[in-house]
Amino acid sequence: MTKPLTKPLRLTIVCYEALAAGLPVITTPNVGSVVRDGIDGAIVPIRESYAIVEKLGLLTRDRELLAWMSSHAVARSGGFTIEKYGERRLGTLCSR
Repeated sequence: MTKPLTKPLRLTIVCYEALAAGLPVITTPNVGSVVRDGIDGAIVPIRESYAIVEKLGLLTRDRELLAWMSSHAVARSGGFTIEKYGERRLGTLCSR
């Protein structure tokens, strides 16, 4: 029997998938370093829904920014492939 994924891991996977689809991600600092604020998405304070609305409004109004962040999101997702994950894990194990 397999265990279900933890909530933080599920949220991180959703961010990886959104980046790969070219979607700028709006998230909180809890997700970690997946999203780069102002480059491939936005990091907003926890439990401050107005900040999410603000970022969504910005991307809705500024289509050039949306396109720029979308291209960076796709590029960023290339660093989170299974191959890259393996390289990082191997590097960590070899450095011990």
